Amino acid sequence: MKYLKEWIIFLVIVVVGTLISFKHSSIFDSMLSYRINSAKSKQVGSSVDIPENYQKILLINGSNNALNQQISTNVLNCFKSGKIQYTVSNNGLDNLSEYSMVLINSESKDDIISASRLQNYLEQGGRVVVLCRSLNPTLNALAGITSMKGFINNETGIEFERSYFPIMDSLAIDSKMLNASMLDVSLSQSATLYAISEKSKIPMIFSHKVGKGEILYFNTTLLSDKLNRGVLMAGIGNISSQFAYVIYNYKMMDIDDFPSPISATGKNEIFSEYGVSTVNFYKYYWWPDMEYLAQKYGLLYTTFSIGDYNFDSKLPLAKLHKSDLELNRYFGRKVLEKGGELGIHGYNHLPLALAGEMEFSSYGYIPWASKEAMEEGLKIVLEEYKVNFKKLKIYSYVPPSNILPLQGKSVVVQEIKELKAIGGIYTGAIENGENRTVF
Repeated sequence: MKYLKEWIIFLVIVVVGTLISFKHSSIFDSMLSYRINSAKSKQVGSSVDIPENYQKILLINGSNNALNQQISTNVLNCFKSGKIQYTVSNNGLDNLSEYSMVLINSESKDDIISASRLQNYLEQGGRVVVLCRSLNPTLNALAGITSMKGFINNETGIEFERSYFPIMDSLAIDSKMLNASMLDVSLSQSATLYAISEKSKIPMIFSHKVGKGEILYFNTTLLSDKLNRGVLMAGIGNISSQFAYVIYNYKMMDIDDFPSPISATGKNEIFSEYGVSTVNFYKYYWWPDMEYLAQKYGLLYTTFSIGDYNFDSKLPLAKLHKSDLELNRYFGRKVLEKGGELGIHGYNHLPLALAGEMEFSSYGYIPWASKEAMEEGLKIVLEEYKVNFKKLKIYSYVPPSNILPLQGKSVVVQEIKELKAIGGIYTGAIENGENRTVF
C-alpha cells in the first residue's frame, strides 16, 4: 500500500508536468503563428529567348552630393549581393544599347543624357529607372509628370496602390521611419501608379511607357536609406521582362547576453510565479521552451555570452566568478548540442569605448581606462572559453548597446582571431560611437 501511494504521487507529477509542457507549447505556437504565415505561390515554368544584354545594368551618377552618394552605395550593395552585372558611369556617354536597363542617379535639372538619346533608347525597348525625385524636365516628361508645384519635405509612410512586391497584393506602411522629401507632382493618365505617400497622398513610385520601353520613377529620397533596398529591387523587377537575382533565404536567431551571470538567490517575480530560483527557471522552463521552438521551426541559435555585469574598466580586471563559468559551460554546451554557435558579447556590458567616444551618461556606462584594459577583458573571456569548450572557434561578436568606436573595433579584430562578423543595428540614425552593420 505504501509503494502504491508513492506510484500514484509519481504519476500525478508526470501528468501535471506534461500538461504544463503542453501549455507552454500552445502558448508559443499562438505567439509565433502569425510570424510564419505566408501566401502560397505557384511555380511557373516558361521558355523565353534571353537577350545578349540580359541584366546588364548601367548606373549613371550625375550628382555628387550626400543624397546621391548614399543612393549609389545602396544600389551597388544590392547588385553585388544579388550577383547582378553592372557598370558605373559619371558622364552618361556610354552606348546605351549595350544595357538592358539604365539607372539615373541625379536630382539636378541638367541633362546627363541628351533627351534624344534617352528617348531613342526607351522607344527601342530600353528600361530606365530614376532613383530620386529630379528637377530635370526631360526625365520628368518621359516619366509622365504633367505638372510640378515644388518640394514637399518630411513625407511619412507609403501606400501601394497595386501589386508591387511578389505575392503581396497590397501594402501600407504608416511609419515615421519612412521619412522622405518629394516633389508635388501630377501624372498623365497613361502613367502607372504603384505607390503614394501615406501623409499627403502624393505619387511616390510610378512608371510610364515610352515606345517599346518603360521608365520607372522614384519621386522620393527613400532609396538613400538601406532599409528600402527591397523597394528598389522590386521596382526594377516590375518593369523588367526578365529579372533574376540572388536572395539569401535563411533564418537567423540571435540571443544577446546568453549565457550570462544569473542570480541564484533572492525572491523575485520568477520565484513568485514559478516557485523556483532564477537559475532553475532558465534550466527547467526557459531553455526547454527554446529547444522546443528550435525543433519546431528549424532554428539554430547564435548566442552571445557576457562574462560579468561588473563595471570594471581599468587594470587589473577581476577574474570571472566560478559559478558564472559553470553556468556558461552548462548552457553553452546546450547550444552547441543543438548545432548552434557561441559568440562574444563582452567581458562585461561596457561598450569598448574610451573617454569622449560615446555619450556615457545617456546609457549609464563608464569609459574604459585604456585600450590595454579592453584587450585584457576580451582575453579573460576568450581564455575561459578555451577552458569550457576546448578548441571551439569564435566567429562573431555583438557590441554592448551596439556601440563600437574604431579603437574598440580594432581590439575586437585583434583579440578574436577567427572573427567573421560583427553584429549590430542594420539601420537608423547613428549616435556618437555607434555602428551600423551591412550584412
